[in-house]
Amino acid sequence: MKNLMKCVAGMLVIASLPAFADVDMKWRAEVTDRNEKTPIAGVKISFDLFDVYSKKTTHNSCISDATGACEVSARMTNGLFEGGQMEAREITFTKEKYTPDPDIKWFNQGPNKIFRMTMTADNWQEEQRQKKLKQDEDLALTIQKVGQEKDEQLQLSQKIARAEESSKITCQSKTECDKLFSLTEIYIVKTSDMKIQMATATTIETYNPTEDFKLGFTAMKMPGKGNSSIVTIKAICKEAELSTSEPYWITLQKNTACYRKRLSATEGFQPFISGNLKN
Repeated sequence: MKNLMKCVAGMLVIASLPAFADVDMKWRAEVTDRNEKTPIAGVKISFDLFDVYSKKTTHNSCISDATGACEVSARMTNGLFEGGQMEAREITFTKEKYTPDPDIKWFNQGPNKIFRMTMTADNWQEEQRQKKLKQDEDLALTIQKVGQEKDEQLQLSQKIARAEESSKITCQSKTECDKLFSLTEIYIVKTSDMKIQMATATTIETYNPTEDFKLGFTAMKMPGKGNSSIVTIKAICKEAELSTSEPYWITLQKNTACYRKRLSATEGFQPFISGNLKN
């Protein structure tokens, strides 16, 4: 159902021009949403304009564009010895599901008139309620999801720490330790997403991961008692940074996959070494 506002403007536009010099006047209307403070397109604005000298009434209308504005033109007749007059007898603003506000402002721009009107969407309050409800639901979901992901990441971190400790391998002789560390390098090459940057008799390092969710490694061979050594390995995963393009909990969820990759890589080290060291 269309909402209609009739504005009986009762305004006179008086022009002083030479005899019989008629003039085309512009009547411009600008409409904005009262609550959103944005232009409203598609408003039908009708003007009943009365020419005092000719006693004629013209009916003009226009539809507001994307800027919320439209305008009509009307010719004002001037008399032989005096300027003409034109009155806006009635102005109506019509748009589905909108109600015009009672207050209308107008001002002159040369001989032309500009009207400014605000309108209120009929379902604005319900839309705001639904919007607030959706925001509350999204917030509750975010809090729940963030808590779940942080809990899982904490559990995975603890598992990774235990896996790193249990994956330490002790070798007893130089020959055994050299083979162990060679197998460590092979495991890193097979498992890592990154190429090896440095490999010495005591250290193996890949390049640091620069892309999200890529896996890298460091391995150390530390001297033990006598001729023994202890080999340790650490998996590194590049986590995604927070983004405004997606919810926080989704970024956390993606990063949880990094924890799983680190855990899997760490837990797989000792079985690989054990299966190959004896060969």
